[in-house]
Amino acid sequence: MRKTVRWNHLNKYLIDTNIIIFTTKGDEKAVSFMEQMYVDQSKDFLCSVIIEAELFSITMSEKAKKFIEDVLSEADIIEVSSDIARKAGEIRAKGKALGSKIKLPDALIAATAIIENATLVTHNPVDFHKINQFENLMILDPMER
Repeated sequence: MRKTVRWNHLNKYLIDTNIIIFTTKGDEKAVSFMEQMYVDQSKDFLCSVIIEAELFSITMSEKAKKFIEDVLSEADIIEVSSDIARKAGEIRAKGKALGSKIKLPDALIAATAIIENATLVTHNPVDFHKINQFENLMILDPMER
């Protein structure tokens, strides 16, 4: 069963690539969530270097690129530590044992959220749901609100 959380009860959020992309495209729910992240200074806004790499692998307008730069300047950028790398390896191994192929970037992003005790904010729960079957990964989809 996927664990979900109410966004206003937590302090640390790891924002997935797709939420930032939806925000650049003007999606109302994504924009609203990101605006609330900026306003509420009691929340820690995290971004993985994996997400950063994914963002800059996309062809986008200069306006979108500037927005992403602004978002990243407000985030605590989390690098891949040995703990995160090992947790990602465990996630992939457990997934494989259960018959699920988990992509390395998704495993690294999930591992970052787990190690940092952060809620993963994503509109891609299908990929992360596989991980949530055997790890304590808190997921929030602001597009469902």
